[in-house]
Amino acid sequence: MSWTASRVGWQTVINCSAFRLIWTFGDGLKIAALSRNIRKIALSGGVLQNATLADGLFEQLKAQGFDVLVPKTLPANDGGLSLGQAAIAAAR
Repeated sequence: MSWTASRVGWQTVINCSAFRLIWTFGDGLKIAALSRNIRKIALSGGVLQNATLADGLFEQLKAQGFDVLVPKTLPANDGGLSLGQAAIAAAR
């Protein structure tokens, strides 16, 4: 692994199992994206309310050269989804 917890500034690998989960998830995203020639990845969804996961994935994917998009104005969870659904309904 070239990406390490210290590179992200985490305390001594907050928790090995959390680090492994984040690394595995990020590696899966990388493999899926590269197999489809995708260089831009949007991180969203309720699971990204977990700051450790969100920050870890962001740093890992950024370090591997991906353009990583994250919500800034709206929440990453159902609140953002609901607004999108309302906008589509209003446009119809």
